Amino acid sequence: MIVDEDHVAAALAYLGDDTSAAKRYYDATTAKNFADLTYAQRFLENAGSVAERDARAIADPEYQEALQHAAKAESLLEAHKAKVQSCKMICEIFRTENANARAAERIR
Repeated sequence: MIVDEDHVAAALAYLGDDTSAAKRYYDATTAKNFADLTYAQRFLENAGSVAERDARAIADPEYQEALQHAAKAESLLEAHKAKVQSCKMICEIFRTENANARAAERIR
């Protein structure tokens, strides 16, 4: 068999850990909100036309740092989502392999 019970146990343990998922979603959301807040503050602080204020807000180093932090948090969230899909696939492969084994035993 490709997937054994240890793989399934590890996958189910990861899927059952909802604190990790909640933390990833929280971090991504708060980082995005902070980046939006930083942009808005920099936009309102600047004078000039809307395009000038927008350009200055985007070019602000603190806003750029906030965007980097948000991108990192989003990356971790996407990695978590990929791991969840992988865990689900491991469980599905295990089910399929066991169903095939039971069907093969019935044929004998």
